[in-house]
Amino acid sequence: MKIYLKQIPPDGTDRHEVVSCEDLDLPQDIMTCVSPIVIDVHVQRAGDEVLADCEVSGKYRLACSRCIEEFDIEKTDRFKLVFDIEPQTEFIDLTDDIREELIIAMPVKSVCDSACKGLCPHCGGNLNLDQCTCKSRD
Repeated sequence: MKIYLKQIPPDGTDRHEVVSCEDLDLPQDIMTCVSPIVIDVHVQRAGDEVLADCEVSGKYRLACSRCIEEFDIEKTDRFKLVFDIEPQTEFIDLTDDIREELIIAMPVKSVCDSACKGLCPHCGGNLNLDQCTCKSRD
C-alpha cells in the first residue's frame, strides 16, 4: 500500500483497500486467509514524519495447538506506524509494516475452543471427538 507524500493534505487522508493474503505475502504456515483483508488507514504528516493509524480486519484459518484441527477466527487489529521521511522521499509503502504487525498479532498458541481437550498423549486420538480407550501409562 503506497502513499504518495504529495497526496497527503495538511489534515491527513484516509485510505481503504481490500487485499489478499498473497498481496501481503503472509506466511501460509502461520495463517491462511479465509477472506480478503480490509485495510483502513488514516495518514498524516507531522514535520519529518508520516503517521499512519491502521485498522486491519480479516478472517484467518489457524490450527489448534491442542487438537491440531483447523478453525477460523475473525480479527481486527489496530496499530500505529511512524515513518521518518527525507526531503527526497516520494512515497511510503505500508505493506511490509502491515504484514509484520499481522504476524506479531497472531496468537502464539491458538486454541479452537477454551474447552478443547486436545490429543491423547498415548494414542494421538482427538479427545474432542472420541473418548480414548487406551490405558494410561505409568
